[in-house]
Amino acid sequence: MVIFDEYLNKPEKALKEAVEIRKVIGESHPLLDLAESIVWFRLDDYIKTIELIENIEKSLPLNILTFRRLFSLRRGLICAEKISDPEMVKKFATKGYELSIADIQKCLNCLISGLLTRRKSECNIFY
Repeated sequence: MVIFDEYLNKPEKALKEAVEIRKVIGESHPLLDLAESIVWFRLDDYIKTIELIENIEKSLPLNILTFRRLFSLRRGLICAEKISDPEMVKKFATKGYELSIADIQKCLNCLISGLLTRRKSECNIFY
């Protein structure tokens, strides 16, 4: 999808690919929703972008895809501002804060564990 949208400037092909992928895998997947939300955002379809971001947030616990979701929530904040929805702005900002706090705690735990055991941490925060 990224190739069609960002490199070939063919968002319609990227969206068609998303439809085809959903047919193959069943409903959807958070990574597919993330990619598709970027396409809709670049097309200035703020409602569809928000819808996908809400699907992502409903489907994942705080500790999964943290950084990708923070960028997604940033797009959601922009969309909510563009459609003048202060409640949605508040909702996305709150979720971003929750994700940030959860990730900071996880990183501190990994760091402390590594220092205490003198082993390299197995924690990968860049997922």
